[in-house]
Amino acid sequence: MIQIRSFLYRHPILLSAVIVACGLLFLSKNIVARYDIWQHHRVWNQQHLIHYRYIVSVSSMGRPDRNYQLLVEVRNNSPTLVQSKDGQPLGEVVEQADESSIEGLFHIMEDAINRRVEHVRVDYDPHLSYPLDISIDPSARQVDDEIYYSIRDFEILP
Repeated sequence: MIQIRSFLYRHPILLSAVIVACGLLFLSKNIVARYDIWQHHRVWNQQHLIHYRYIVSVSSMGRPDRNYQLLVEVRNNSPTLVQSKDGQPLGEVVEQADESSIEGLFHIMEDAINRRVEHVRVDYDPHLSYPLDISIDPSARQVDDEIYYSIRDFEILP
């Protein structure tokens, strides 16, 4: 150990490189997912879509209250219509629903990355870059804490 330490102290550039590499390893968790989200969010924003509608399905095995489908219509990044697709009362579910706009879904993904969850997987629409399927697993060691979002029937409205 003494030989390695003295070697690094005699080579400050190498010591700096080791410190930077350790820092990058610490910060690199989900770095590819973070870049992917940023890139698709940028492309989505470049579309300048102001009026659209879609169906979002939210499911979580660990939280039955997080299993529902919503029909969402968005105008100027604000939800103008949110209806339950399965007859469930809307009350509290919709008031807390972050998935009531595509922008909100991007915030959910960014928040998951910032919380340093174990796994974030997203499939995007190849043309408009909105998320089609989102899978978030906060902890690989814990069962039934995953949450899934699925976006279907996306439609641009006049």
